[in-house]
Amino acid sequence: MKVESGAEPTYHAARLDRSLLPTKANPNGTIFSLIYSVWDSLCGSRQWAPNLRDQRSYHLKRIFLIPQKAVSLLKQRARNLKRDRQIPHHEALEIVAKTAGFDSWHQVAEAAEKCRPIEDAFRRGFLLAFDGSEVPDIEDDESPIQWEEYAFELLRNQLFEKYCAQPDEEDPAQRPISQTLDSDDLKEYFEHDWGDMYFFRLRSPGEVSSVAQLLELVAKHSFWMPRLVFAKGELIDTYDLPATDENGEIVGLRF
Repeated sequence: MKVESGAEPTYHAARLDRSLLPTKANPNGTIFSLIYSVWDSLCGSRQWAPNLRDQRSYHLKRIFLIPQKAVSLLKQRARNLKRDRQIPHHEALEIVAKTAGFDSWHQVAEAAEKCRPIEDAFRRGFLLAFDGSEVPDIEDDESPIQWEEYAFELLRNQLFEKYCAQPDEEDPAQRPISQTLDSDDLKEYFEHDWGDMYFFRLRSPGEVSSVAQLLELVAKHSFWMPRLVFAKGELIDTYDLPATDENGEIVGLRF
C-alpha cells in the first residue's frame, strides 16, 4: 500500500449497506470513515477502531478485512442465490460480493488470502504481541517473524475474549476480569492495553512446535521478548521474561 508522504490513511472495510458506516468530521469539515470488519457487518454488530489521532493528517484509503467464517457465509449465500434464481455460480458470487460492499468476488478472495495467515497463526500456530517501544525491526527480511499490521482489527473479537478471561490480580478469588470490571471499563482497558500492540506471526509456521522454541528463535532477532504470545489461541503472558544476550545472560528486565 502506498501512502502519501507525511500522511496516514484512514481505513474502512467492506460493508453490507453503505449507509451503516458512521462518519466523523474534523474541525475543518473533512469526513473520515472508521474501520470495521466484514464479519461484524454480516453478523449485524459493529466493532469500531479506536483512537483516530490527529484526523487532519489522514487520507481515506480502503482496506478489506474478511475472516474465513465470513467467506464461508458469503459462499453459502451464493449457493442459495444460484439455486433460487437459477443463475451461474460465478454470477451468484459476484452478486453476494457486491452486496457485502466489495467490487468483485476476486476482491473477496484477495482479501481472504491476506487475512488467512493471520487467523491461522492465532488459531493453529503462534501470534506474538510486542509493545510499541520494544518492537523488533519490521523491515528485517531475515527475521523469522513478520509484522501483521491489521491483526488487531481482524482478530478484535477473539482478542477481546482472551483479554476478558484474564484473572483479576486484585480479586482474592482470582475471578476473570469480565466478572469484576464494568463492561465499559473492560473495553476501554482492552483498547489501551492491547490496541497499540504490534502483532507478528512466523514467516515459516513449521519452523517451531513449542513456545520455548519460538522464544529462542525470536531472541536471535529481538532484544525484548514479546509481551504476549498466543499459542493455538491460548494466551501466554510473557511480560516477565527478561532480555538475554547470545550467551543467555540477562541484559534487560521489565519493571
